[in-house]
Amino acid sequence: MARGYPDYRYFSFPVSASEGGTGVGTLTLYGVLLGNASSPVQVSAAGSPYEVLRVPAPGGFPAFGAVDLAQAAAVTGLLPVAKGGTGTADGSITGTGGLTFRAGGVDQSITFYPSGAGLVFFDDTAYMQPDGSYVSGSGLFRSINGPVTLQAWGANQDVNLAPSGNGKVTTAAQLVSTLATGTAPLVIASTTVVSNLNAERVAGTQVTNAAATGALLIGSGAGTAAWGTPDGARVYNSANETITDALLTLLTYDSERYDNGGLHSTVTNTERLTAVKAGKYSISACVQWAYNSTGTRGLYVQSSAAGLIVGDHRPTSAAGNPIQNVSTIFHLAAGDWVQVLVYQSSGGNLPVIVDGSFSPEFAMQWLGP
Repeated sequence: MARGYPDYRYFSFPVSASEGGTGVGTLTLYGVLLGNASSPVQVSAAGSPYEVLRVPAPGGFPAFGAVDLAQAAAVTGLLPVAKGGTGTADGSITGTGGLTFRAGGVDQSITFYPSGAGLVFFDDTAYMQPDGSYVSGSGLFRSINGPVTLQAWGANQDVNLAPSGNGKVTTAAQLVSTLATGTAPLVIASTTVVSNLNAERVAGTQVTNAAATGALLIGSGAGTAAWGTPDGARVYNSANETITDALLTLLTYDSERYDNGGLHSTVTNTERLTAVKAGKYSISACVQWAYNSTGTRGLYVQSSAAGLIVGDHRPTSAAGNPIQNVSTIFHLAAGDWVQVLVYQSSGGNLPVIVDGSFSPEFAMQWLGP
C-alpha cells in the first residue's frame, strides 16, 4: 500500500458518514444530497420541471415543490410592474404609463372587489361604490375618454335612475335607442298624463304639449305637429233656392253646422268653402229637387284651380222629389276654394228645397297634407 492512501481492506462498504462516506450505496437520479448528521446522507426525490427545493412548513428535509407565495418567509422584495407586479407593498397599482386590465377570452368580465365599505376609484374624483353605483365629488356620472354604458347585471334587470330630493335625470346629448325596428324605445309606465315629455320631434316634426281634447295634427301647415281640431266646415241654406231652367247656377249657403278653421263666410262669397292650408280634403254636397218629371238634373263641385272635380247628371224621376249627392277627395292649395253648381231642364224655374239636415248641404274636411 502506497503511503498516504488508506487500505480499503480495513473499510466496510458502503462507507459510513462517521468515516467520511455517504452511508448509502446508491443515489437517486437527479436527487440532491442532504446532510443527516452522523446518519447516512439523505437523498431527495427528483423534482418535476420548474419546481424549486424548499423547506417544508414544519421544517426538516427540503424537497422539490412549488413556492408558497402566501408565506412571508418565501418571498422578499417587491415585484416591479414591468414584471407583472404592483411595485408597492400595500397592493396599490401605479405606473408611469397607462395600465391595461385585459380579461382572458371573449366576453369575460373584469371584476373589482373592494372590502367592507371600500371604494373602487376610477380617477381622482370618481369612484364605484360596493353596490355598483358610480359617483363623483361633483355629482357627475361620467367617463373620461369614452361612452358610459349603464347595464344591469343579468337578464331582464332594470337600470334605475333615481335622483334624490328634487333632482332630475337629464341628458346633455341625444337619447339614442339601439333596439330593433318595431320595438318601443321608450315606455312610460306611469298612469299620470305626461304634459311635457320634451320629446320635441317625431320623425323631424315638432310635437306640442298634449291637450285635453282634439286630434294630433302632423304637418298641420305651420311645420309642426299640434293638438287641435282639423279644419272643416259643413254649411247649408235655410231657405229654398230657385234655379232657372237650363242654366248652371251657384248655390249659396247662409248658415253653418260648424266651421273649424274659417273655411266659410255667411257674409262674403257665401257659396265658397276655402282651404286655409294646403292638403287633401274630403268634399261632398247634397240637394233635393222639387217634384217635376221633365228633363234632367245635375249637381257639380267646382274648384277655383282645376274646374269641375266631381258631378252627377241624370234624368229626373217620374215620382217623388229627386235627391242627388256627390263626394270626392281632392288636394287643394292654401287659398283654393270650391263651390256647388246645379242644373235643371224642366222647362221652367224649379227650386232646390230645404229638407231636414241634408238639403241643400255642402261640406269640406281637411284629411292631411
